[in-house]
Amino acid sequence: MPHVVRLPNAPAEFAINNEVERVFSVALTELIRPDTFAQEHWVFPDREVVVPMFYLDDETVWGATARMLQDLLLLVLQK
Repeated sequence: MPHVVRLPNAPAEFAINNEVERVFSVALTELIRPDTFAQEHWVFPDREVVVPMFYLDDETVWGATARMLQDLLLLVLQK
């Protein structure tokens, strides 16, 4: 069973807006599974972007949230 650490002062409320569909928690061990992370190449009329994606069992995290998680994991795994 993975070790779960809870934040001592986790926020009780989150602001949902047109950029956020819902808020949920996921263990970091889920984010580093080999089958979880991927990058997609998206082409728009004015630009091309590489979009990080975390494919979890029942959720897909992408865009700015995935990019922040990717940066966090890179920092954590370097130590």
